[in-house]
Amino acid sequence: MAADGAGGVFVAWQDSRAGYNEQRAYLQHILGSGQVAPGWPANGIATGSSPGEQFDPVIAADGSGGVIVALWDHRDTTRIEGYDIVAQRISGAGEISTGWPAEGLILCSAPGAQTDPSIVQHVDADGVIPSGWPAAGFVFSGGSGNQLPLDCIADGTGGMFAALLSDGCRCARISVNGAIAPGWPPQGAGLSISSQYMTAQSLMTDGRGGLLAVFEDHRDYETQGVDIYTQRVSGAGVPAPDWPRDARHLGIRGPSPNPASADLQLELALPVPDYVSADVFDLFGRRVRSLLTKTWFSVGNHTVFWNGLDDKSKDVRGGLYVIRVWTSHLEAARRIARLH
Repeated sequence: MAADGAGGVFVAWQDSRAGYNEQRAYLQHILGSGQVAPGWPANGIATGSSPGEQFDPVIAADGSGGVIVALWDHRDTTRIEGYDIVAQRISGAGEISTGWPAEGLILCSAPGAQTDPSIVQHVDADGVIPSGWPAAGFVFSGGSGNQLPLDCIADGTGGMFAALLSDGCRCARISVNGAIAPGWPPQGAGLSISSQYMTAQSLMTDGRGGLLAVFEDHRDYETQGVDIYTQRVSGAGVPAPDWPRDARHLGIRGPSPNPASADLQLELALPVPDYVSADVFDLFGRRVRSLLTKTWFSVGNHTVFWNGLDDKSKDVRGGLYVIRVWTSHLEAARRIARLH
């Protein structure tokens, strides 16, 4: 999903309405009222007219009320593994943006299959790859073995931070001209010296030219299950000097019970004393309840409760919700199912 900037959302998916072996990607625009936007068909619009199947669409707001959709498709049926990365820009009215090809813009057509590549491509608002960027995309990690992309965000200077799974969780910084930023290792900056499995990474800027990365870590899986850790990386591509090399732990247990029809609770484990905030959101990103607002917690274990009421002390509807918990340095979220 991606916000439309006016209280609504865009939603992308693939389905087999044309046949099981005819997967296609579709897009829908939902207003803040929960209604389909005027002019949009009830079953969504196709994201492009290219032949061949389309898979795993992802979307991002374009800053002008529309979205950029990226996916991988099999338009080149002459190759068994003829999967390419394709993008399309669609306005809030459901129209393909001027200058963008109806079948989508190929971002990477390198030999072999491109499905979940560790590759970045730069496309301007008119659907053109800028000068200096290779037509087949830019490889942002020179590490060995398989690499899977996890998240990417703007760095505030025209470039981007990109997270990937490659021999642990790593982060790369790509400048606006399509090169690894000066000082950053070509294989990406490692986020933890932990040797255990890490995944599910998300990024945010730290307001100082660097970033904060939150990821799942299995180092204590046998005794505690999967835990949440965070690391801060400076703009120069090295862990911040006041942060531990094996990252900081933000332990969250629960919510329990889940699904819940009555009170539920989250267990927090704080590595340092800090102000803690916690909010409950619906799946449209609207806050329904503020649980904590910069509440001072000491080091150790704490419990956060939610009784299923919104900020007006009314029962929320049954459905899926997200509890977001954050401190000065850490952030984590958990999905909740409320029952009636």
